[in-house]
Amino acid sequence: MNVNYFFSILTLGLIAVFMLFRPMVIEKQEKKEIALLDLKKFTVYELKQSGLQSVMKGSSGERYDNRYEVYDANFTDNSHAYLQNMVSDFARYQGEKVYLERNVHYARADGLSFMSDEAFYNQKKGVAKTKGPFTVVQNQDKIDGTALYYNSKKGIVKAKKVTGYYTLKTKKDNH
Repeated sequence: MNVNYFFSILTLGLIAVFMLFRPMVIEKQEKKEIALLDLKKFTVYELKQSGLQSVMKGSSGERYDNRYEVYDANFTDNSHAYLQNMVSDFARYQGEKVYLERNVHYARADGLSFMSDEAFYNQKKGVAKTKGPFTVVQNQDKIDGTALYYNSKKGIVKAKKVTGYYTLKTKKDNH
């Protein structure tokens, strides 16, 4: 074999390697957090020395290191003057904070309630917030708006773009 043929074949082989072969694509796998516990039709009770603080129920959920993720969530807070209940399609319960999503319904023992598509509740502070539209109902009174802020401890309510129907009492009703 002639040396020229050898180098020609070697050159063609190297050109073929550079032209035809592509580097291997390695897909990056996302680090997916694994739940510590899978829950089905469950109830979680939070107890302190002063008694029952809260109850969380759900049709299914997952327990992670720092939170619960719950479907068909039903959260009841008994740590304040009024018993408060929140229901939603999905909730993330992280420490004393509850993030509620889809079909949120908040109800308090004195008859105050609100509906929204999302809400945030801080159990320690007794504060419920929504960013989007909401409807508050108490007795025959109804208020619609956006960006609700409700502090159940201090009785403070703030909102934007508020419209509503409110029943005024007459002197006759007060006696």
